[in-house]
Amino acid sequence: MIIANVMPGNKSRDHILGLETDIQKSMESGFPRLFFTSRLEQHFLADTLNARKNRFFIMGVITIFIYNLFLITDREMLPDVYLTAWKIRLGIVTPAMVICLFIMRR
Repeated sequence: MIIANVMPGNKSRDHILGLETDIQKSMESGFPRLFFTSRLEQHFLADTLNARKNRFFIMGVITIFIYNLFLITDREMLPDVYLTAWKIRLGIVTPAMVICLFIMRR
């Protein structure tokens, strides 16, 4: 029986083993400047990209919801200009935030 030399996520075993020297180098240096070698850093960023995108999207949706909760207080605290505040909040800022979320999602 032949076992494939491929790990989940299309990462070849040889590529992972190739990072071993960088891991050793980082461990021996003791992280004096609190960063990894550029190869390790690039591997980490590529490996966690989708998880970070999903987290940013979820946090963005929660942020938009909380931001728009201030619509409730606008009417009580700004009775003379609350309609203008609502127009700015719902017509400019919220759509801009939604557009930014979807641009980052791609």
